[in-house]
Amino acid sequence: MRLEAIVEPGRERMREEHDLDGQRDCDPKRAAAWLLVTLTAVAALLAYLYIDPRLKILEAPLFEREIFDAIAHVGNLLGGWRAAPMLVAIALIAAAYRWRTLLLTLVVGYVIQTGSTELIKQFTGRPRPRQNGDPDLFFGWHDGYHSFPSGHASFAFLFATIIGAYFPRIRWLAYSYAVFVSITRVLADAHFVSDVVVGALIGVLSGVVVLRWWPPERVPNPWAKAQQKKTTEPESCAPRPSLQRHAKPRWKGLGLRPPGSTEEPK
Repeated sequence: MRLEAIVEPGRERMREEHDLDGQRDCDPKRAAAWLLVTLTAVAALLAYLYIDPRLKILEAPLFEREIFDAIAHVGNLLGGWRAAPMLVAIALIAAAYRWRTLLLTLVVGYVIQTGSTELIKQFTGRPRPRQNGDPDLFFGWHDGYHSFPSGHASFAFLFATIIGAYFPRIRWLAYSYAVFVSITRVLADAHFVSDVVVGALIGVLSGVVVLRWWPPERVPNPWAKAQQKKTTEPESCAPRPSLQRHAKPRWKGLGLRPPGSTEEPK
């Protein structure tokens, strides 16, 4: 299959959407997207003001146990390139005939998500909590400080957004995976809470953008088709209208009168 066969349906959908400008102004999905961005920005600001300065609690003896180190290590694997290719491969196998569109969506979404995340990292230059516990430090363009935003969280939420659109029944599992990866980055003392919140927003928005370009094809439901066919078929025991229309009464041609008639038989 050529690349044009995958890209062209998305272009046609975009043209149809641009022709409906009046309807797009009151689109509930667009309003929900703006509400999500606003709430996430507020959550990031609150985390920066009230939660990030108190992350020193993670230095308590309770969080220095081996189990928290193991959880942080698992989250690092699942959100990085060590285990992420395995998750992508499983998703492509589960997508069956839709694997080409899913692969294209994941690749383009990853390019957008990674490019945005790394660009912001370079411009902000925020030290990680294990490098410097002060959340107010931003050194600008700096090669050694890449805490804001979280790349693991942005990739995890990008993956969860796309997988949730292709497989709605496991959407809760996909987002649980993304939340788990984000929490482990804080437990690993690698990111502030505001880092993972903004990273999650970047991942979700990147996924929404590519899904608007290439929406997932829905898997046909064979049970629904069978039920529709069953309801449209005529019942075998029902009399045919053609036979009712041309059928003659039994009393005609036999010299009999119909019941209740005073007319003499012909």
